[in-house]
Amino acid sequence: MGSLTHKGYIWRFDSIDALCPKVYEFADSWELAGAALTQLHAAASENGWNTTVCLSPEDPKHIEHLLIPGLGLAFITSRPGMDYGKKPYRRIRLETAVESKARMRFQTRMTALLREEAVGALKEAKRNHDALEAIYNPYVDFDGVRATAAIEAGRLLSFLK
Repeated sequence: MGSLTHKGYIWRFDSIDALCPKVYEFADSWELAGAALTQLHAAASENGWNTTVCLSPEDPKHIEHLLIPGLGLAFITSRPGMDYGKKPYRRIRLETAVESKARMRFQTRMTALLREEAVGALKEAKRNHDALEAIYNPYVDFDGVRATAAIEAGRLLSFLK
């Protein structure tokens, strides 16, 4: 549903609405929803439901969104900068379950600083990539690349017959 890019975060929630009419939103500014989503995923899988699991782009061990299209249910997380932007069927505020709010505020500030650093590094990598591409691009035989790709695609498609 999203990714961290050189432009910052990009989130696409439009496919959720196409697949799931009931959206449960975990308002999760302290990023606590992963454990609950893992349990929901396990329960859905145990009961034979097909699921779509959207992992965190920063930490692929953590579930960020869970869709159960057969039930018409989506469980999504939102936080500042990652807003669903629509009215969910239900909104669950996870901040109320936290005991040490001071510690969570500190962790949230540190996470935000690290994300800023990551975006800065991605911007620098994009600038370097563009500079390198400007050097080699004029010398690439794109017609030859397309011809080779067409031959290879034909070869791979022949296995389907």
